[in-house]
Amino acid sequence: MLSKRWLSLGGWLLLVLLVVFALQRGLQLDSDMQFFLPPAASPQQQLVLDELQQGAAARLWLLAIRAESEATAAALSQRLAESLAGESAFVQVLNRPQPLPEEEQQAWFVYRYLLSELPEMDAASLHQSLQWRLEELASPLGPLLRQTLASDPTAQFQQWLQAWQGEAGPVRRHGVWFGDDGRALLLLRSRAAGMELDAQAANLTLIESHFAALPGSAGASLSIGGAAPLAVTSRDTIRSEAQWLSLLATLLVALILLWAWRSPRLWLLAALPLGSAVLGGLWVTQTLFGQVHGITLAFGITLLGVALDYPLHLFSQLRPGSRPSEALAVVWPRLRLGVLSTAAGYLAMIASGFPGLVQLGAFAASGLLVAALVTWLVLPAALPRIWQGRESQRAALPVPPAWRMRVRIALLLGLAGLSLLVLLTSPRPIWQSELAALSPIPEPLRQQETALRQALGLAELGQMLAIRGDSAEVVLQRSEDLLPQLQAWQQAGLIQDVELATALLPSERRQRQRQQALPDPLALQAALDEAQQGLPFRQGVFADFVEALRHSHELAPLQPAMLETLLPDSLLAARLAPLLFERDGQWWALLRLHGLQDGQALADWVATNSDGDLHYLDLARDTSAMMLTFQRAALSWLGGGALLIGLLLWWGLAGLRQALPVLLPVLSALLVTLALLHLMGQLLSVFHLVALLLVLGIGLDYSLFFQHGGNRQQRRRTGHALRLCAISSMAVFVILALSSLPVLQAIGLTVSVGILTSFLFAWLLTPAGVDPPNKA
Repeated sequence: MLSKRWLSLGGWLLLVLLVVFALQRGLQLDSDMQFFLPPAASPQQQLVLDELQQGAAARLWLLAIRAESEATAAALSQRLAESLAGESAFVQVLNRPQPLPEEEQQAWFVYRYLLSELPEMDAASLHQSLQWRLEELASPLGPLLRQTLASDPTAQFQQWLQAWQGEAGPVRRHGVWFGDDGRALLLLRSRAAGMELDAQAANLTLIESHFAALPGSAGASLSIGGAAPLAVTSRDTIRSEAQWLSLLATLLVALILLWAWRSPRLWLLAALPLGSAVLGGLWVTQTLFGQVHGITLAFGITLLGVALDYPLHLFSQLRPGSRPSEALAVVWPRLRLGVLSTAAGYLAMIASGFPGLVQLGAFAASGLLVAALVTWLVLPAALPRIWQGRESQRAALPVPPAWRMRVRIALLLGLAGLSLLVLLTSPRPIWQSELAALSPIPEPLRQQETALRQALGLAELGQMLAIRGDSAEVVLQRSEDLLPQLQAWQQAGLIQDVELATALLPSERRQRQRQQALPDPLALQAALDEAQQGLPFRQGVFADFVEALRHSHELAPLQPAMLETLLPDSLLAARLAPLLFERDGQWWALLRLHGLQDGQALADWVATNSDGDLHYLDLARDTSAMMLTFQRAALSWLGGGALLIGLLLWWGLAGLRQALPVLLPVLSALLVTLALLHLMGQLLSVFHLVALLLVLGIGLDYSLFFQHGGNRQQRRRTGHALRLCAISSMAVFVILALSSLPVLQAIGLTVSVGILTSFLFAWLLTPAGVDPPNKA
């Protein structure tokens, strides 16, 4: 019959194999950054988030080719554009102004008198128009104009095509766009949203491989910019640096533990709780949510760092000739209470309601419970029945100051109060509200992206007016009603230009107004006959023009819903998609403002004149406000977690009097850590708050074991474990604090400072008259 020991080991191994099998078959890793963006509290905020993730700017790729000559760069540009145009990953590939295909021109040509402003059609005005057409016929464009002259002598469709082409854009040399620095320029629009990082990473590889395959590309260079490639670079940079820093930290911790125990067996067993915790957290998260976000995995493993302390406590109580179960009996009551309290703190994230934090809380809490169970059930079974290893050399910790406990408590309260005062009265901001400040992208790459945008004449799409309505017609009409005000702002220099859907697709109301303004066919024919006098046009040549106006009287106005029916996958529909769309039963029209000089003045005007459906959006401002709200809410659930921990300690230690000495060092360390980070010039972000959760767990571990160390010999061994825990944890997070990446630096610096203050404060409150835990 199998012993309890082998049942424990066999059961654990079977569960590990089953979980690994389940994860191998069903684990879905997600990289959609929307999951960890602040949740929207209103339709306007949701619109801001959508613009950041899948708006027009988020899908743009900006390319620049430098070669030995401009002719070579132009040839490479043309070949690359032709090569990428065949890839379904991109809906648009431009290296020059994009003309409408012939098929699409024919489709919209029919609606020319409804889509653009009508010219005067009296005899004098028509005579002037015909004279201009004669002059144009003599120009290089003459052959093209001759095709539509008879049916469109007022060049009505050309007027609409000018709105389609928009601004002139970069200069053209050798037939393609060029920047002032001699680089050929291309503009790509991806099919995938900007935050779909796996798809965008594939796009990056696709572009680079297509360029490398071009004849003559060996002596040329390709620069790539845009929100999507920068996001991919950001993710890859974090992943790369995290990997080598983690490897370095793992090697350092391994050396520390080998030096402390002189036992490869204990070193290998110490990894079981943490490894099992990661597998358990992954399985629980995958089961509950159907996928695991990459950030959940990265931050979750960081939060599970406290699980590395559990085997250290157990192993440090081993002594020659003793059973592992005896060592477990010494540490388990405190370890169990610490695990339950820390897991409760992590579970507070679930109550936040933020999808990313809910998943992170579930991962960390479940992983922590798994680590505790492995320490309780598996590690003793994996050790020899009778421990014959030798005890390592254990230097004593200094004795805490021989002050009365009230004095030591007063010192901690004073430090905590001073820290709180620093945070509340500091003239400097406390919170980091700029997303760009958290970016790991090197400054040269950011400057390159800015230079590419300027070269292509792309304004920062950060400011816009948003109009909400029950239908497309409502928002189009509201857009047209704003045109006089927009023109006044342009004349006053408040804005340089505005991009809006009605420039290409007017409202049904406006189209019907133009229909009503069209002249009667008989009156038009009479005006044409008079206008042709003295001009070399034969009689009847403009019969198609008269027929087109007659047909325009009867034409149903062109509406957004008709575009796909008339011409599937049209460029016009693609151009309008980011400017006019339906979301959650509401229609939105975006008016993108270029060259805005005074955002506050525009915001004030909207606040005064809006009826609730007109909004001014500043992506940088609105995102910062959402980040601040998110971070303050995160601070609230951190406080809620601390309160829940306090209640569990009150219950677990059978009274408030016993719980306070455990809680006071932890809470004081959190406040002092926050104040020190602020004095170091750190602006607090959600990464600091996640790191503080780990500090909370580690500090609770220190405080519980310092306060309840057992007998004299047990306290000596406990002190050894605590010192080893602090040294190994500090080694890991000091390395992270040296990172150049803001995210890793924030976590490393916060946890390093937190570990140091937690350890010192817990040691300071070692009960008076009792040896510190490792004093012989």
